[in-house]
Formats: sequence, C-alpha cells, structure tokens
Amino acid sequence: MRKKIDKEFTRDKQSTEWTSHKAANDNNHYLCFFLIFQAVEL
Repeated sequence: MRKKIDKEFTRDKQSTEWTSHKAANDNNHYLCFFLIFQAVEL
C-alpha cells in the first residue's frame, strides 16, 4: 500500500513539474490559465 502511494505521489509531482515547465515555455498559455484561475477564485 505504501509503495502504491509513493508511486502515485511521484507521478503527480512529475506531472506538475512538466505542466509548470510547459507553462514557462508558453507565456500566453500561462497567462490565460492564470486569468481563468483568478476568475474562478473571485
């Protein structure tokens, strides 16, 4: 059970890092995402 959780966590972390890297390479995409996120927060 513990190994399964660690594996899921590692996969999620890699996915988050990949998304952040992609956003850094595409400022327009990041800006759109940020504005949508802000709209949802408000």
